[in-house]
Amino acid sequence: MPLFDQIVRTETRARRQNESSFDYLNTSARPGVVAMRDLLENWFERLPVAARADIRGRFRDHSEVQHNSAFFELFWHEVLRSCAYEVEIHPVLQDVATNPDFLVLRKGVPQFYFEATLAMPPGNLGADRRLADLHDTLDRIDSPDFYLEIQYRGSPEGNIGGRVLRERLERWLQERDFDEICRSYQDGNYEVIPSFTWAEQGLSMTFTPMPKGPEFRGQAGVRPIGVVMPTVGRMLRTHDDIRAAIEGKAEKYGALELPLVVAVNVMDDHCDDVDVLNALFGEEQVVAMRQPNGQWRDEWGIRVPNGAWRGPAGPRKTLVSGAIVTNQLSPSNLGASAVDIIHNPWAAHPLPQDALPLSQQSVSLPDGHIHRREGERPADLLGITEPWPVPDEK
Repeated sequence: MPLFDQIVRTETRARRQNESSFDYLNTSARPGVVAMRDLLENWFERLPVAARADIRGRFRDHSEVQHNSAFFELFWHEVLRSCAYEVEIHPVLQDVATNPDFLVLRKGVPQFYFEATLAMPPGNLGADRRLADLHDTLDRIDSPDFYLEIQYRGSPEGNIGGRVLRERLERWLQERDFDEICRSYQDGNYEVIPSFTWAEQGLSMTFTPMPKGPEFRGQAGVRPIGVVMPTVGRMLRTHDDIRAAIEGKAEKYGALELPLVVAVNVMDDHCDDVDVLNALFGEEQVVAMRQPNGQWRDEWGIRVPNGAWRGPAGPRKTLVSGAIVTNQLSPSNLGASAVDIIHNPWAAHPLPQDALPLSQQSVSLPDGHIHRREGERPADLLGITEPWPVPDEK
């Protein structure tokens, strides 16, 4: 029972907007995708037989949530194995109906529990699918001279007449002067660059042409959509998504007697160290102080007590011993930079600093100073070499 289908593959196109991640991985013949598929198939074969059906079913699902969740579990199973651990899948806990993802053992002795989960921004899956369908339609625009920047407001409440929009946009692009628009970009006169606006089903879109370079101008098969920018959307609150993911695992399994590590893959476009620390320890805040001379001075104040590990009453969710946060980790970016384990300074069962060879962050109490120790990258542990993914032309 392999992870992927045993079929002849000839497709070398880019992934379509409305194509599921699994469908593209399963059918593409591009060298980079072939390398990803081979790697994932090897990981899958090293799963315990009893765990393969569940991972395979979710990995092959057209739902991106199910697919990404299964991939993330498969990834961490392989990382833990590479660190010379034995990994028990969904260990049974006493008096608890749910099971953690992994019990991690060394030479048969339990060391810690491990959970792999996603941090998902709130969204409308139906609207997202309608936008993906629209983008696929627009990617078929005949635009030999220009890429398109798309800014949009709102969210589609129904299907949009993509064919009509595509035809009108094609005619509009044909009427644009390539050399004139090139000069506007070169001179920085962005305000005179023409744009095309279309509103339908609660969604307003503004299209701006961007000149193609000489290597792509007039070339068939080059996608016209260059940049997609939501001009009105939700305020970036990635730390809320991370905090919710951590809290969702913190007390799910009762009074554990071993450390619990929670790995979170953030599926939002933006995530940095500030988001992670805000999620765990509370949001940073700036205090404005008025000076005797009447002027104001801003100073960093103590964090707001609204983190997963620190609340108004002090330490909380102490059963989570450490957190690992990645941003949109996928088969295509496995060669990415270091991954840190952040230790909970108030953990009921502290995770040993040498439990995993990854980079570590620990907090000294009471001053709250963060200490970082460099470690190995997952790519190094997994034997993934650069360049990754494999280039189309070797």
